[in-house]
Amino acid sequence: MLEKRNVINTLLILSAIVVVGVFAFSVRLEASANSVAILRAHGMTCGSCAAKIEQSLNGAKGVASVQVNVSGGEVVVGYDSNLVRPEAIAERITGSGYGSSITQVLTPDQYATMTGKSLAAARQGGGCGGGCCGPRQ
Repeated sequence: MLEKRNVINTLLILSAIVVVGVFAFSVRLEASANSVAILRAHGMTCGSCAAKIEQSLNGAKGVASVQVNVSGGEVVVGYDSNLVRPEAIAERITGSGYGSSITQVLTPDQYATMTGKSLAAARQGGGCGGGCCGPRQ
């Protein structure tokens, strides 16, 4: 009976080590933002437009965070400059059906000083969110 408990405890400990190892490995794979690109997106009219742009950028190699401001026509992207260039980010936005241009490239500290916001700030969007708009150029 004691031997069975030892085997079960050993398996539980090994399982916990594997789970912690997997989480630690996946955290290292995520992009960390050492740069911030502020882009102008042309043709956004509602929350559905913003969602389409976010979807095109989220999960892209090197992109750590995306914030879309529909009313200001602005897309703020925190990214790892070792993995992606701001021009490639602009191309992804254009590829999702909205014209785009790079307005500024900053460090996260410069962005926070300039705007009073961190990259983790909530999205400032608006609009219907119901899919009323299609791709615009």
